[in-house]
Amino acid sequence: MQPEFRNRLSADVRTLVQQTEDSAGIEITVVVDPERASGSPDEPDPMACEVDEHGAQLLLGDAAYFPDPSVFHELQHIRRVLLEGVPRVVVCEDFEPWSPQLDTAVAQLDNNIEHLIIVPRELEAYPVRRGYWEARVRRMLDRLAGNELPGIDRERFAMLAWVLVHHMTPRQELQDAARCILRELRIEERAGQSRDAVMAALESKEQLVRITFEYFALPATAGCLKYLDAGNGTASVVSLPDVLA
Repeated sequence: MQPEFRNRLSADVRTLVQQTEDSAGIEITVVVDPERASGSPDEPDPMACEVDEHGAQLLLGDAAYFPDPSVFHELQHIRRVLLEGVPRVVVCEDFEPWSPQLDTAVAQLDNNIEHLIIVPRELEAYPVRRGYWEARVRRMLDRLAGNELPGIDRERFAMLAWVLVHHMTPRQELQDAARCILRELRIEERAGQSRDAVMAALESKEQLVRITFEYFALPATAGCLKYLDAGNGTASVVSLPDVLA
């Protein structure tokens, strides 16, 4: 990581950066992209990461926004893929009908699945971040309550929210709001089954993906799992049905 960014981090996070780079055999570079700026005074510019078999980048909307908790969070994404051997969900190249929108949707789905593991780690290290994640879930629930999504997407996000309000942000107010949405959609029982299945499979990304595709009514043939090996600079892609065979 470039010294001008590394030196702004606490000793603990600097150590985590160094250990991640050394173990994966890569350099984590910071890239500032003003187009990522949120443009909202109520929400900080989002930080993200990009990871492939050759390295990793932290993406910032504003060079001034580089807090320890956000860097810690993105490091967990990187470590899961490059050090823990956890696959990413991607759209299979031979899946028809493929579209850029489907690629984006599956990438967002993968990010949400990863958050089931990463956000609890972040909250354990930085309890002060609980308010930030509760606010994010609240915004999701507000969108669902406002019927801002197409029907099938609304059902899928409502089931996801039901998992999040129990596992990531167990606040009664948020649980009550999510339950109202599920009842309106008449999927309360199905959402409960999905949540129970997800919670029982947290240790296996492959099983989490299988469960999510099943309850979200996504075709298994659309999903592939991509495993990265930074040490050798290679990637392998396996279809979801083959992984689970």
